[in-house]
Amino acid sequence: FQYMPDRNTAMKFSLKAMGEKAGEKPEEPGNYADRINKDTFKFVESVAVDGIRCKVVTYTPSDSKSQVKMWVREDYGLPLKVEMIAEDGQKIVSEYKNLKVGPVPAELFQLPAGVKIQDMSEMMKNMSRPPAKP
Repeated sequence: FQYMPDRNTAMKFSLKAMGEKAGEKPEEPGNYADRINKDTFKFVESVAVDGIRCKVVTYTPSDSKSQVKMWVREDYGLPLKVEMIAEDGQKIVSEYKNLKVGPVPAELFQLPAGVKIQDMSEMMKNMSRPPAKP
């Protein structure tokens, strides 16, 4: 679901179903590591970020010439910060704050009463059909 509280709507979709309709197999989370050009992967240092021990690594994705620097938590292997410098020199920084690892209460995923839900998977099925002949 993608919930938009300001519009009181949510979009329901299945990445698997949407990928199948486009003729693609959905990407699995573990595949992201496959995009790293392993010849460029380098350990830089160990540092603390907000009191959390991190390994700093750099690499170039195999599908581009951008440069990535990542601060990875030593305890969970999750990134806390990612800096990417694109081929055109643009710098993009992502930081992940207040990460908590553990079970999440089911009620966190419940939508408020009255939210209009639009099923995007059904819409994608209709888009993939050829137009009807007159």
